[in-house]
Amino acid sequence: MNNINTRKQEIETIREKINEVIRYSENYWMIYKKDTFGLATILNLDYKKSYIEILFFPNTDVLEKGATILEIYTPIETQVDFNDILIDPDFDDDDIISPSKIVKRIDKLITEEFQFHLSNLDYEVELIDKKFENYPINNNPYYRTVILYFPGFSTELEVDFEKYPLKPLFYFSKRLSKIIKLEEFLEFEELQQWDDHAAPHIADLIDHLIDVILKRLKLVDYFKNYQILLLENIKAGDLIQHLSLVAHRGQSVGILFNTSNPEFIEKVNIVTLFNSIAGTSQKFSGTIKIFGKFAQLLTKEDQAKIFVLPKPIDSKIAQLKVKNAITYNLELSLEKPLDDEELQARLIEAGLTTIIDELISQGAVWKVITYFKKIMQKRNFLSNLLKLTALNYKKNKKVDELKPIDFLRFSIARALVQKADIIMFSIPEGLFDRLQFKEFKNEIDNIKKEFHTIFLIEAPEEFVEQCDKIITITDKKVDVGRVEDLITQIPQQGEIITIELNYPTTDTLKQLFSVQAIIIEERHNEKYKMFPKIDSKTIIKQIIHILGPELLNFERKKANLNDYIKYFKIQQEQQKINLT
Repeated sequence: MNNINTRKQEIETIREKINEVIRYSENYWMIYKKDTFGLATILNLDYKKSYIEILFFPNTDVLEKGATILEIYTPIETQVDFNDILIDPDFDDDDIISPSKIVKRIDKLITEEFQFHLSNLDYEVELIDKKFENYPINNNPYYRTVILYFPGFSTELEVDFEKYPLKPLFYFSKRLSKIIKLEEFLEFEELQQWDDHAAPHIADLIDHLIDVILKRLKLVDYFKNYQILLLENIKAGDLIQHLSLVAHRGQSVGILFNTSNPEFIEKVNIVTLFNSIAGTSQKFSGTIKIFGKFAQLLTKEDQAKIFVLPKPIDSKIAQLKVKNAITYNLELSLEKPLDDEELQARLIEAGLTTIIDELISQGAVWKVITYFKKIMQKRNFLSNLLKLTALNYKKNKKVDELKPIDFLRFSIARALVQKADIIMFSIPEGLFDRLQFKEFKNEIDNIKKEFHTIFLIEAPEEFVEQCDKIITITDKKVDVGRVEDLITQIPQQGEIITIELNYPTTDTLKQLFSVQAIIIEERHNEKYKMFPKIDSKTIIKQIIHILGPELLNFERKKANLNDYIKYFKIQQEQQKINLT
């Protein structure tokens, strides 16, 4: 009888504890099952919908019936692993299981599940971004426009993969639908036999789509790589060695030198690299492919779309107003992507058009429409170009009156008029201040999105760290990646600690330099930057213990590109010392 009363009391205690939980949570509700109380919630993660049941058992059931103190049930597979909670459940001071503590742990696991999902989505974005020019739609990183390039035309599709690994949604542009209908694409084997547990990558599906387009339009296989600039194990000059890079249209690549060599030697090396990519120099080893073609096999037409700036101009252009000089002696081309004429010709050649389509495309009415369409495009082209290059307020200035910054902009504009695929140039130290760097970076972002051009820019750190990809060149090695990728090479995932001191003693400073971190003095006896070799929290405890009242303040933060360079420079110096 006592045991029955004890069980009733424990059950009532569990019920009251559950009431406290649901009072402060809209996500859980109380259930009664297996002669005890519990909680249930809906697991709604967009890509996965299920529910979770949690049953709490009294201690008497465990002692008398051999029951478990806790049961958790969900009907579908999930990344959430409840085993730790089941093996080591939480109790309150009354020695009865604690629903509130259990719920907190479950919520944390659900958050981890969602973060795992986001990491998978981010990986899909990364795979797409390795090969294709693409942009988020409505600021949603998992709903993207992907642009595909072929000789003479481009086309695009939209992919909504927010619920991946569930099957994504695809939307084809009118231009793409002329080559292959969406319904045909959805009949691909990978999509028909979609498996949520072994879902194919979005980038692989797009690759398959490109294969079909190449076959239908009877295009050469190497045009599959018509999206990218590829450098493999490049040696160009004494400083640029073992350089490998993949950049697609619409990307900017920043190049940063940090060597012990004189500046002119660095410039010689960068010019050698630029000219090698442009196909005008053979002073390199390794592989360079421009949109599928080896650099050595580029035609004059191909080379004419690759620019190393600034190019010399004749005296007549120098005396013209900017608005006239931009197009002087050049045929004003249309904005990219190219118009439908090239695609229409390809479709006719491949036999993918009807007689009506051909009559329309060759008829007088169509030609008149196309003619007036081009006139309107040309009128808008120059105005848009002046705005994008920030020259619209300087259009009436003579070219020889332009400041170096604006002459660079003018050179870029001239290149864009000539349908530039790749533009390369150097920004010397001191040409821009920090604000001008930011403005210029915004201009480059807008230009590469509008004209789908690849930029390679050798520049100071302030500009380079904002680029899509970064090449850092030091005395010892060449690194390539995004800022985030480079920074993770620093211990502790790129976390650093800055400390400011209040009149430290010599003995204190000596102790400070004994901690397990690389330390850089930024202001003598006042400010230091630390690269922890072990957990940052442990380092902070150590410096608080060592410095005491001599510690003015400290800050933990993520390293930037400059920190990355400083760290590896110190590493190189230490390696030299070790070798001697």
